[in-house]
Amino acid sequence: MVDASLAKLFHIREGHAIAFRLEIFNLLNHPNYGAPDTNISNVNTVGAINRVIRPMRQAQFAIRYDLLIVRTIMRRRTCYD
Repeated sequence: MVDASLAKLFHIREGHAIAFRLEIFNLLNHPNYGAPDTNISNVNTVGAINRVIRPMRQAQFAIRYDLLIVRTIMRRRTCYD
């Protein structure tokens, strides 16, 4: 199974930034099957694979706004001292 993520950070101005992030799970969409049925009392289902362990491909997108006030204030104090 292959998972992947892409991220990009854009600095808007001093102390402000926007981060974009895309995460994809099971990128190749490969099925991961469960174990075969071992119940020998039902002849029709012995050895049959009835479920998939991992779900199909999933993606999520996130946007984050960063306000970096503390870092900006600390930088100004060191410049003026």
